[in-house]
Amino acid sequence: ALINVSVMNNKGAELLLSVIPVRNKDFEWVSALTMSYNSNRLVALGNDEYTHAGFQYVAELPGPLHVYTQRVLEGEELGNFWGPKSFGGVTSDGKWIVEYPDGTWVPALHHEIGEFQKIGNGVPDVIFNWGNSFSYKGFNLSFQLGGQLGFDILNYQRLFYQNNSIQYIPLK
Repeated sequence: ALINVSVMNNKGAELLLSVIPVRNKDFEWVSALTMSYNSNRLVALGNDEYTHAGFQYVAELPGPLHVYTQRVLEGEELGNFWGPKSFGGVTSDGKWIVEYPDGTWVPALHHEIGEFQKIGNGVPDVIFNWGNSFSYKGFNLSFQLGGQLGFDILNYQRLFYQNNSIQYIPLK
């Protein structure tokens, strides 16, 4: 059985600005802008009764890579991407050159956890939405535009197709 005994710290702010730029007998325009900011920090994965190692690997990539891209770690934000940091260079025998967390650059071993470090975060810093509604003699037209800012994207296709450890078999 799974038990949720983790402790999470969330802080954030939300803003709503709603205006009616035009209102008369036949026509009304209502416009609203919402923005939210949230930051989180995992305080604990366990408690006195249910202990935990303090971290858990999640989000395993499928296929031949079989590597976890995220690590839920006490004291860190949720959504962090973890992996080897490479500048694109390879050794003469085809191994990636990666940076270890201590700053040294060495040929990569095969998916060694010691090579992994925080390389990004997929949770947006800011989420926004702009909605508009136009009413004219009983007819209504509404639209919304939304977006997110301040997040990273893990490019799985690039990771898969530019991985030197995968041997592709051509189709006949």
